[in-house]
Amino acid sequence: MGNTNTQSTWWVRDGSFIRLKNVEAGYNFNSRLISRAKMRAARLYIMGNNIALWDHVGVYDPELGNSAAGTRYPIPSTWTAGLEITF
Repeated sequence: MGNTNTQSTWWVRDGSFIRLKNVEAGYNFNSRLISRAKMRAARLYIMGNNIALWDHVGVYDPELGNSAAGTRYPIPSTWTAGLEITF
């Protein structure tokens, strides 16, 4: 009973983290190749949001905070791919 107010470093954790938030990669096709298909421009791309997280916490998402451990959904990763064509 006397230990409830004892100071301790038990819950102190390294909260540093790095998150890869946004990435986009694209390729513009050569105009000579696409002109044969009656196109003026063509671009293929892929985008991602919240791609990766490197941390020392391991229990919860550091951006959600300590009170969120187990009580919130993690931040989702989303991917988008597309093809833009100009005729």
